[in-house]
Amino acid sequence: MLTGIRVITSEEDAWTDRVPVGPAFLRAVGYLLSALPAGLGFLPVLLGTERRGLHDRLAHTRVVKA
Repeated sequence: MLTGIRVITSEEDAWTDRVPVGPAFLRAVGYLLSALPAGLGFLPVLLGTERRGLHDRLAHTRVVKA
């Protein structure tokens, strides 16, 4: 909230934008895995067209402006 961004689900058939507990946990674990190999899991954020990191792809989430 402080930064003006929010994490939402990227699934088309979702009835809400809220991220359930399971995918949120998977995203947190994926975030740690992205950081481990010298931060290489964050390269898609910088270079990809969708600007989604490995952790967002694993959990089927995306970050948007609030």
